Amino acid sequence: MTIAEFCVCHGLPVPENPQKYPVRPASPKEAGPFYAQTPEQDEAIIGRVSFANGEQFEYTDPAEYLKTVKEELPYRDTSGFRFETLTSDPEVRKAVDDMVCDLYGEENPCKPEDHQEQPEQGMTMGGM
Repeated sequence: MTIAEFCVCHGLPVPENPQKYPVRPASPKEAGPFYAQTPEQDEAIIGRVSFANGEQFEYTDPAEYLKTVKEELPYRDTSGFRFETLTSDPEVRKAVDDMVCDLYGEENPCKPEDHQEQPEQGMTMGGM
């Protein structure tokens, strides 16, 4: 469909010189719901879950992610439930570990500080 055909079809005035309207990316205000947010505006993904039927979900709310893991973990063998904790928040990471240990009737041996993200260890040389 040409610009002229589109305008006629939708009852819009046909521009005399289509060169006045070059194709350009839309601004956030013009784009509406189809505009991707900047990384600063995006919420961090806490975790991701998937099922054998191909369904996948990403969570930005820790409480919702933990609730889903708690509800679905016992049925993992029949539903194909898989989860991936992506946050570095030690409380969320420990809560997930607690649920896995509890599933097997074990006490989680890790302390909250064991779930702290460790700084990258650089290569160091020993002295002589």
